[in-house]
Parts: sequence; structure tokens; C-alpha cells
Amino acid sequence: MKALQLVAPREMEVHTMPDPPDPGPGEVTVRLRSCGVCGSDMHQYLEASCAGTPATYPMVLGHEPAGEVVSVGKGVESLKVGDRVAVEPAIACGKCEFCRTGFRNRCENVVFMGGTQLPGLLREYATMPAENALKIPQTMGFDTAAVIEPVAVLLHSLELADLRFDETVAVMGAGPIGLLAVKMAKLAGASKVICGDKIPHRLKRATELGADQVVDVSKESMVDAVMDVTGKGARDLRRGGQAGVDQRLDPLGAARRPDRGDRHPVRAADGGRVLAGAARRSHDQGAEAQQRQRP
Repeated sequence: MKALQLVAPREMEVHTMPDPPDPGPGEVTVRLRSCGVCGSDMHQYLEASCAGTPATYPMVLGHEPAGEVVSVGKGVESLKVGDRVAVEPAIACGKCEFCRTGFRNRCENVVFMGGTQLPGLLREYATMPAENALKIPQTMGFDTAAVIEPVAVLLHSLELADLRFDETVAVMGAGPIGLLAVKMAKLAGASKVICGDKIPHRLKRATELGADQVVDVSKESMVDAVMDVTGKGARDLRRGGQAGVDQRLDPLGAARRPDRGDRHPVRAADGGRVLAGAARRSHDQGAEAQQRQRP
């Protein structure tokens, strides 16, 4: 089968690699039709590493795919040939304490398709556990289905943050995940969403997706924008108040957020929540959401 391989920094080539094995018991083979490009893929391509893990050549990237089932192993009843699926790239062991108690995302023996453990999914076919192939409607396009993986990450983050109706949200960064955060926050009932970034076309897209206010942080203060929305002025800050929103979502992580270096950075108000995304320094190179609840 053909695969798009990273063969050197900033060099990708189409090569032939062995076909995947036939599906064993509990497995399926998927013909991959579409695959998103994650920020971690870009790090491997541009910088030859991601979160401290160096690239290994040749390397197949891609872990946000969708496709169709072409072969089914013994015992698989949830899927049949021809079903359209989105793919979960992390293969859990199913045996450790976390897997046995329902926290497969924290599996101690997870193997990741798209890092240095297993080839990614910028290839024609892949064999995987049936539980990693999630059935989608036959009418859903493959490109749309490829966005399911990052959307699922965002939905989980919003569940952690416990976003409530009519709350105010600051999204720090308008990259792909930040833009999804804008859209999902509005769908979840946020009254106001403020989004900051330095790139004009990303801010334009944030507006199109529902941001109530966008801030070019290379020219304007994110804090001032939040103060305008929340009604706190400079005097409130000098007295120890905060330019506070109910939710602050940091897809870039604290080290790269747009208000970094401001004397009074954007904060979650008392009782508000902060969600910070950061590249994990581990084999799966995934995004980890961390929640901090203010007292």
C-alpha cells in the first residue's frame, strides 16, 4: 500500500509499505479516506520533534482519520464491511486498572497510531481493534468525520470546565483547536466569547464561528477587551480586582497564550475555571487538558 512518509525534516514522500495484517479476532481493517493534520504533526514536520520526542525516519504521521471498513475479524458484531468509521488513534490494552475501571484514556500501556510507536494513518489501510473504529452515519463525509477526534478532545475539555449557560469565555489563541473552542462555547450557551490571536485571517474566522469580540494581541490588549466585556476598569485591577471571565480556555498552553507578559493577565474570575492545553512529554504526543478550580 502507499503511505505519505516523513523522510527528513520538512521532507515528505509517497512510498510503498507492507499491507497491514488481516484482522484477527476483535479487529477490523479500515481503508483510510481522509486524515486531519494535527499541531503535533506540524512539529514533527517542521522541527523534527514534538514535546521532546524526536522524529524517527521514515515516519508516517496522521492520527485524525476517517474511512470505511473493508474486512472484519472473527467475533466483531458492531461493524460490517462498508461501514463508515472515524478512528480513535490510541489503542488501549483493556487490562490495566484504568482500562478496567472505564478510564481507557489513561491506559498505562497505550499504543498510539501516529507517533513513534506505530505508523500513523496517512496511508491507505490500517488494521486495528474494532473498538477503535467508531461507526458514523453513512451520509457523513469523510472530511467531516476526520474532525471528530479534535472535537472530542474539545468536548471533553468543556466537560471538565463545566461550562454553564450565559457564562463569559476567553479563548486564548485562534488556531484550529481555539476556533473549535469558540464554536463549541457558543453552542454550549456562552453569553460572550472573546478570542485573541495575532493572525488576522484566524481572527476573521473566529468571528465567522461566533466570537463576540476578537483581539489582535499584536496591536491591542486582551485584558482591555475582557475588561470591556466584564465591566472591570483599570481602577478595579489596581485594587486587586481581575479582568475576569467565567472560563479561560488556553489551547496553546500558558507559555504561549496571547496575554503572556501582560502586567495584569486575563484571569478566571472568582469561582471561574481555567483549562490549559499542553503537549504531553510522552509517547502519545496528545493534548492534555488540565483544570484548575479557583476557590
